[in-house]
Amino acid sequence: MRIAIITGASSGLGREFALQIAEKYNHEIDEMWLIARRPEPLEQLAEQINTQMNFKNAGSFHALALPLDITDDTDTETLKSKLEHPDTVVTYLVNAAGMAKIGGPYSIDRPDLLKMVDLNCKAALNITALCLPYVKARSHIMQICSTAAFQPMQGLNVYAASKAFLLRYSIALSWELLGKHIHVTAVCPYWVKGTEFIDVAKDTGNEKGSKAVRHFPLAFHPPIIVKWALVDNRIGWWVSTPGPVCIAHQIFCKFFPTAAAMGWWEVIRRL
Repeated sequence: MRIAIITGASSGLGREFALQIAEKYNHEIDEMWLIARRPEPLEQLAEQINTQMNFKNAGSFHALALPLDITDDTDTETLKSKLEHPDTVVTYLVNAAGMAKIGGPYSIDRPDLLKMVDLNCKAALNITALCLPYVKARSHIMQICSTAAFQPMQGLNVYAASKAFLLRYSIALSWELLGKHIHVTAVCPYWVKGTEFIDVAKDTGNEKGSKAVRHFPLAFHPPIIVKWALVDNRIGWWVSTPGPVCIAHQIFCKFFPTAAAMGWWEVIRRL
């Protein structure tokens, strides 16, 4: 059975990846596993996709809601057990689950700091490792990183550091799987609007800390980011910078000192 696995599928980029893969690449998969903690939006998304596929008469394709917490060992064991079948092939893996908290070193609670590392780093690594035995030639792996991975970012310190880990891991994995013809792409968008991400990031219970980043200019909508990322992955790009702002940020951080990038960010976050 050819499977697409999408974490963080209840909202934002994860949800959009599910919709676009179901729309454009349903002929490559038999089943789509939608993973997130909240069952209601997952079930609604699965119903929406299945209804659309039935309308299009898209063969045996089926979307399945799996309400799991990928930071919980018991839930990841459930996923591991579900994967353990000799005919399982993970054709698509999209690690879109992630979180951010905005604030300085004294305005973000310690549990939230640890949760960012657990979800953005440990969980993404764990899910990838679980799926790798079932990934074959012409499979696709996409790790949702951020342009925050390109530099240290005051006010988004731990989030940026966690995404830097995921970026480096993804690039090295791309090299390691190169001979197997498996495409691994670190997707590095700028701000994403029209999702819950920014509201959750600002919700720290500390009013001053939530204003560490005041505005979010030049944000992109999820459909554009996902469309760009899927194309980059199929081409074989190791890093997808979906949009001119992302490309400019990557180039700036590549050719200018870290202090210059942090100084630029200090201006932007206070506008």
